[in-house]
Amino acid sequence: MTKNVFSGLNQTHRKILAIIRKIGAISRVDIAKATELNASVVTRHTRELLDLELIREGERLSGQRGQPAILLGINSDAAYACGVSFQLDRAKFVITNLAGNIIEQSSFAYDRSNVSRSGEMVRRVLNNYLEGHEQVRASFLGVGISLSGYYNPEKRSYTNRRALAEFVGRDLSVEFSATLGHAVVVENDGTAAALGEYYGNSSLKCENMVFMLIGFGIGGGVILGGKPFRGMHGNAGELGWLFPAHSFAQRPSGEDFLETLGPEVDGFAEFERVYEQCAEVRNRVAAWTGRTGYQLQSAALAAIAFLDPEYIVVGGVLPQKILDMIVSAINLESIYKAYPEYPRVRLAAAHHADLSMAIGASYLPFINDGIIA
Repeated sequence: MTKNVFSGLNQTHRKILAIIRKIGAISRVDIAKATELNASVVTRHTRELLDLELIREGERLSGQRGQPAILLGINSDAAYACGVSFQLDRAKFVITNLAGNIIEQSSFAYDRSNVSRSGEMVRRVLNNYLEGHEQVRASFLGVGISLSGYYNPEKRSYTNRRALAEFVGRDLSVEFSATLGHAVVVENDGTAAALGEYYGNSSLKCENMVFMLIGFGIGGGVILGGKPFRGMHGNAGELGWLFPAHSFAQRPSGEDFLETLGPEVDGFAEFERVYEQCAEVRNRVAAWTGRTGYQLQSAALAAIAFLDPEYIVVGGVLPQKILDMIVSAINLESIYKAYPEYPRVRLAAAHHADLSMAIGASYLPFINDGIIA
């Protein structure tokens, strides 16, 4: 299976494939209802998708009148993609299959001061995996990369002069593609994280979601109507505008968190051990998460006012324990008490914690090919 198979699909194939991938095992009758296509069109196109081995027939639905309906599901092995998230101290790396399952994950140090060396490190990690997994290599679609910063549509580049200065003003899709030898899609880390949580968390049943991302700085991503919403310039969800560096001595960011922990903690890898052993670090963490929850409460209220989402998810580079503490500190109930009739927005910590961005990045090649709606 190669990317050429997807290139031969028409819009109806892609629409059906996206529905099956999103919903899971589903009958042809329900596909017709979900896509508003007539039964004969669904029958013909699903037969062609079966011939291409992009979907599989599963169990029959019993207990209904007439012939039992056969459920259709995604062929997980039909395609694979890689996602890379350049984070504070390390890069996160995942490979996912067509069903969205993670089949490989790792992390590695990278040189944020050198784009070429960073690309070479990704190439080395990716090739080491593909060389030992022929089926993945033969069905490999491409690479998605998640970066912190604002998107400049004219230069097709991301701008984060504080954290990734050497990445600024460069068409990284072209540069990384040349280095990796695969098609590359680059996305803002907030949107990538939102995609990772929306498509990669089966318990998140919604069509509208705001992701508040704590990474190098503070950012976010938006899902509206089941699709990523990027805005006019590709920067929708950028919560950093609410906490400009020149106005806030302490921003709710990953960098600020590490500085707050002090010299006892050398990066996130050391956090769990030191947190359990050092009362002073626990006190600092409690104070920081309380302040951050209070700051993000204002951002959450703005999201509710302007977008009315079903979910607000908090995630990023922080450990799961810290995300849970921040969510607990965001006190929306105090607001809802004054408006008891107002529909509640659900608030949650990211299911995938610091992997959300890399997972979302791995979905970008599928989205680019129209396989994910």
